[in-house]
Amino acid sequence: MILAEEYEKVFSDNSFGFRLTRSCSGAITRALEYLNSGLEWVIDLDLSKFFDTVNHSKLLQLLSDRIEDGRVIFLIHRFLRAPISKEGKVSNKVTIGTPQGGVVSPVLANIMLNELYQLLDSRGIKFVRYADDMVIMCGRRKAAERILENVTKYVEKKLFLKVNKDKTKILHACEKSQFLGFGFTKRVSQRKKKECPRQKYFAIVHEKKRIKFSKNIKEILDRKTIGGIQKVKERLRTYILEWVNYFT
Repeated sequence: MILAEEYEKVFSDNSFGFRLTRSCSGAITRALEYLNSGLEWVIDLDLSKFFDTVNHSKLLQLLSDRIEDGRVIFLIHRFLRAPISKEGKVSNKVTIGTPQGGVVSPVLANIMLNELYQLLDSRGIKFVRYADDMVIMCGRRKAAERILENVTKYVEKKLFLKVNKDKTKILHACEKSQFLGFGFTKRVSQRKKKECPRQKYFAIVHEKKRIKFSKNIKEILDRKTIGGIQKVKERLRTYILEWVNYFT
């Protein structure tokens, strides 16, 4: 909590993950703002196994640049190197990565990636990031290609992380492009257009998420489901409420 409070002073305004008062809906709203301003080419940036590949030395160096108390740095180093217990088996000391599920890992991820975000902000490049999902918004495909090349070099040579080139792609904003489970479309009802006359793009539930929703509903309603009708009703109500609360 103390780390998060201290680094809030320097975190980018376009970073939404693992921060108080910020949410997925805020990230989607920001992405729509950039799309509707004309930045219609989207770099969907995928970092390969980010939490598993964080370089401890680089992270500790970044922390030392702002935190003067060596005891805090030492304690964080202990967090990072602590063996992990899983299914009764304890690993050796960890030498790379931040433990997923660890209480300090989210803020350390924000601190590590903030170096990239500050670089993008300083160059006027628009982006939105939530957790390990990140999109960079550009006005032209050529610009997107150039930015992706530079970002890849920075991430791999300066932060010692790896860009997943198979999953990272450049897309024109459309229903098939995905960010946090949403796609983007121009095709909406006349009523919606009248409500937002200056808005060109709108967020919709991505097709993959709709298909997954239908599949999960069928599984819940399967006659072979154990627990009886009451359990089915509870599971169905909980699942639908969670889904609706996220996507509306």
